[in-house]
Amino acid sequence: MRIDDNYKIDFDNMGATLIYEELRTRMKDGEEIKYTYTDKWYYLNIQQCLNKYLDLAIGNTEDVKECIKKINEVRSFINKFVSLHQ
Repeated sequence: MRIDDNYKIDFDNMGATLIYEELRTRMKDGEEIKYTYTDKWYYLNIQQCLNKYLDLAIGNTEDVKECIKKINEVRSFINKFVSLHQ
């Protein structure tokens, strides 16, 4: 399940995984090489993943208005997800 351009949640019978992916470049032998950077957080359920996503999303905000906007975006996503899976 894709949350935004960089985050997605995968889940199975063991739990849920929040996955961050970003296309990056690095220099190797004088050549610029593209690669996908990945970070993962493992949880028991989707709710815990979404709570972590919210923490990460508001961690990059500059001011209160931006923080509130991001919280509202995440809440909207959660509401859409819940309505689709009821």
